[in-house]
Amino acid sequence: MQLVPEYLGQIVLAAANTDYQLPNNIPNDYAMAKLTLLFRGRMTIGVAAPAPNYGCPFNVLERIAVDGQFPKLGQQAIFDLSGRQTMQWSRVTKLKMSYVDPDNFIVGAAAAAAYDIQFQLDVPFWAEGLGYGSRRATLCPGNMASNPLRLIVRRGADNAIAVTGAGTTYAWAAYGGGGAPTLDVTRWKVKQGAVGKGVPSVLLCKHTRQGPFVTAAAAVDLDIARLNVGNLITRMLLVNGAQDAAAPVEMTAGTLANLTRVRLKQNSMPMWNFNFRDQHLLTGPDTLGGIYLTAQGLAGGVGGFNPQEMLGECLLDFCPDGNLDDALNTVSWSALGQSLILNGDITALALGQVEVITEELSRIQ
Repeated sequence: MQLVPEYLGQIVLAAANTDYQLPNNIPNDYAMAKLTLLFRGRMTIGVAAPAPNYGCPFNVLERIAVDGQFPKLGQQAIFDLSGRQTMQWSRVTKLKMSYVDPDNFIVGAAAAAAYDIQFQLDVPFWAEGLGYGSRRATLCPGNMASNPLRLIVRRGADNAIAVTGAGTTYAWAAYGGGGAPTLDVTRWKVKQGAVGKGVPSVLLCKHTRQGPFVTAAAAVDLDIARLNVGNLITRMLLVNGAQDAAAPVEMTAGTLANLTRVRLKQNSMPMWNFNFRDQHLLTGPDTLGGIYLTAQGLAGGVGGFNPQEMLGECLLDFCPDGNLDDALNTVSWSALGQSLILNGDITALALGQVEVITEELSRIQ
C-alpha cells in the first residue's frame, strides 16, 4: 500500500471567527489515509501579556471539518475536531507529536512581543495506530464519493490561544509580518502496486467531537452526557480540564482531578467502570518524547502540551489488539431504545469541562 503525497493548495486565514473552504476541494479519485496541514502565522501581543491556554498554539484552529456525499450513506462528516483536539488524538493514538515551533510563545509570553508560530497537524481519515488490516479497511473512500470532499477550517477568536489579561491585545499576521496566517494542505492518497490502481475501502472512519460538557459543581454518579450511537466505536478519548471563561471552547489547563470515577453505560448498565487517573496512566505516557512547550517539567505546565504526561487525556480503546471485530457495536441501539451514557463523579472545579472524541465506523459495502 503506497501513500503518495499531493499538495492541494493554501487557505488564507484572513479573519477571526470565520470559516474558510479549501479552493477546488479534495479530489474524489483515490482512497486517502490523511491530510497534513501546515499553519504559519505571526501573533503580536500588545499592552499586557496573557497566559497561554492548554494546547496552545493549535487553538488558533477552532474547527477542522471534512465532509462528503456517499451513495449508500448520504452526506457524512468524516472529521470534525478543533486544532487542539486533532493534536491530542494524534498524540494518544500515535504516541508522538507533530512538528511545532511556537517561537517561545509558551514560555516567553510574559513579554509583549511578536511571535512567528508554525505547526503541522495530521488529520487522520483511517484508524491510525491500529494494525495494517484495520487501517487498510478504514481508508477514506474518496474514490467512492459522489463529489469532491470539502475541507472547511475555522479560524477562532484571536484570544483562543491565551487567557485574556487586563488590556491584552492580539493581532495575527502572516509569518514574518504583513498579510494573514496561512494553512497549506497536503493529502496522502493511496495506491496499490506498480500500476497504481485505486484501493477499495470497506468502512467509513469518522473522527468527531461531542461537548464540551461543563461541570460546575461537585456531584456523585452524575450523568455527564448522552453520547451518539448508531455506529461501531473503536476508540474514545476523554479530555478533562478547566474552561477558559473568555473563550469557552478552550481550556486554561488539563487536569486529572475534576473527573474521578467514570462509568460508560448502556442505559443503566456500566460497561466500563474506571478511575480517570488510573485509565490515563494505562493509556501510556509519550515515551517517544517530543518538543517541550513548557519549562516547568513533567505535569507542571499550564499552557501548551506537556508531551510526557498527556495531562487531562484518557483513552478508551475498544480494539486494543487492532481487531475491528472487537469494536463497541451501537448500530441497533436507537431502534432498541438504548443509550450510551457517560457518567462520573465530579469534584468542585469551577468551570470544569469534559470533551469526548470518538472514532466511529460505518459500513459502506
